[in-house]
Amino acid sequence: MSKSYNEIAEEGYVGLTDPELHLMAKEIGVKVHPSAKGALVKEKINAYLGIGTAEPEAEAPKPKSNVSNISKRLDNMPSLSGDGKWGGRMHIVRISRQSDDPPSMTHYLITWEGMTVKIPLDEPFHVPAPHYYRLRDNFREDIRDIEKQRDDGEKYIEHVTTRSRVRSFDDLGVVPETAHLPDGKKSFLQDQARKHNNFLKFKRQDLMRIHGILRNTSVVNLRDVSDEDIRMEILETLGPEFMEREEDAA
Repeated sequence: MSKSYNEIAEEGYVGLTDPELHLMAKEIGVKVHPSAKGALVKEKINAYLGIGTAEPEAEAPKPKSNVSNISKRLDNMPSLSGDGKWGGRMHIVRISRQSDDPPSMTHYLITWEGMTVKIPLDEPFHVPAPHYYRLRDNFREDIRDIEKQRDDGEKYIEHVTTRSRVRSFDDLGVVPETAHLPDGKKSFLQDQARKHNNFLKFKRQDLMRIHGILRNTSVVNLRDVSDEDIRMEILETLGPEFMEREEDAA
């Protein structure tokens, strides 16, 4: 029975040579120097897949994305973290087998916030929005030296950079029944800001919770910050649209 890359990594890359490790890194989308030793390649793959090293420290469980933990004034927020079942927008992708894929390769792996999605090859598959974005936006740059000649006959070297997607795929659109859902916490809070007038007149406690979700800050760091400054930092993080709405209302 063939194993996924995630299983190979978790088992310690038993039997893999350095060239095979480099090939695995390439397929997963991990950038390593061609001369990198096997130990470094393993370390980079582990970090990308969210797999701990030999001496990990226990981490406290992440809080679930639960609406009641934000504010009673906001709508229910679905689970939008990598620590539980994804409850936001989903996309449909199909990743075809490539000629240089190892025969044992049956899935393509994408990791976000420690959540790894194993996408079976050659068939449509539903993936959470963050994993779709990682697949869509993962590019590599290849630099080639091309010898050219000027009009006077002098030869020179031109460095040509080509940019290509690490893994090509067919984008089959959004899963229809999830189209109305947010693609992340920021998207959810943008919708809430539109609905609640940029969080105007929200209580300090609610503003601090929203700020913490967007900027991963502790309430202790906001002790000496005014309510209005907290709200302005929230709007800046949400994007220009919200600062412009604030200016228009002034």
